[in-house]
Amino acid sequence: AYCNRDLELSGALPYIDGLNGATRRKKFKSYLVAINGGATVTITGAIPAGALDLIVVGRVTTIIAGSDGVASWFIGDTDTDHWGAALALAAGTTFGPANYTAQPTRLYTAAADIVISGTAGKLIESGQVRVEMWFELFTPPTS
Repeated sequence: AYCNRDLELSGALPYIDGLNGATRRKKFKSYLVAINGGATVTITGAIPAGALDLIVVGRVTTIIAGSDGVASWFIGDTDTDHWGAALALAAGTTFGPANYTAQPTRLYTAAADIVISGTAGKLIESGQVRVEMWFELFTPPTS
C-alpha cells in the first residue's frame, strides 16, 4: 500500500501555456511505500504516459528487512536499478542523482511503474520507503 500525492507545483513557472492551447506542466508526486513481503514492490502507473521524468529521490523511513538474507535493495522502472542499486537497508538511507545507474531524464510514452526489489531476488518483507518525483507533462495545440 502507498500514499500518493499528485500536486501541480506552485511558485515560479509551474506551467507554461504555449500558443494555440499547447501546455507544459511541472508536476510532483510523493509515495510512502509500505513493503509487505515478496521479491518486489510495485507502484503501479506511478509515471504517467507522456511524462518527461526529471528526477526521482527517496529515503528509507523504516528499516527494510527480509528473512532470506537480503543485504540491499534496488529502485527502478523497466531498468531495475535506474535510480539506485545496492542501497542500504537502514532507516535514513537516501537515494538521488548520485545513485542513478542510467540517464535520469527519459520520455515515457506509456504509463510506467516504479519497482523496489531486493538484491538478487531476495525477499523484502518489511519496511517503508518515501519516493518522490518531479516530471513534466505536455499537451499539443488545440488549434
